[in-house]
Amino acid sequence: MSSSSDADDDVVGALRSAANGHGDLSHELVRAVRARAWTLAIAAAEIRTTWAKEFNLGSLPATPVGYLLADGGVGWYLFTAKSERDLFDRGRQELVALELPGAMVFSLALTGEVAEVTVNPGSRPFNLQRAHIETLGRIDERAETGSGAPPMAPSRVEIELKLAGLIDGTLTREQASDWARPWATRHEALDDRAMQEALELLYQADSPTVDRPYLYGNSISKRG
Repeated sequence: MSSSSDADDDVVGALRSAANGHGDLSHELVRAVRARAWTLAIAAAEIRTTWAKEFNLGSLPATPVGYLLADGGVGWYLFTAKSERDLFDRGRQELVALELPGAMVFSLALTGEVAEVTVNPGSRPFNLQRAHIETLGRIDERAETGSGAPPMAPSRVEIELKLAGLIDGTLTREQASDWARPWATRHEALDDRAMQEALELLYQADSPTVDRPYLYGNSISKRG
């Protein structure tokens, strides 16, 4: 039997690294997170009074156990396994484990305007911010099935995070270019000119030029 002290599995470890700014939410990782089983917790007292058929239509039977943020936003607790939920539940309240695929968890978090998700709050917790939730909750389903179709265009928040990473050095020029590549020639997927220009900049971040190592040099940090 696994314990809370066991090492993360590959998917959780990669997600932890991405959440802590030490890795990237690649399409492969997003697909793996969405395919993996995760556990939400529902207070038994609440679930007994609110269980309804809406769950079968894509809604949760009750509000998952979570917390309020200082700015008024809502956060959820998410567990990598029922054993992690049990560790968190120890001495607290009767919680019902609700195991769901990541695709449903993060789609529900996205549509429910959840601002933050804390993974494994009882053991080595890490936080997923709204930008992570957006990425994990809205990936193009065709891309998940391996149809070869291009992924859904990124959100403004995702683009801003990549630009910030490029500026502060946590994202290399090559990584930025590889990430933006699927949309480099697909401007029709974006109706915002500023987002189009930002994606073009990310895609060309590693482009060389004749008189200096890179086309944009250090000017990227000066662009809005």
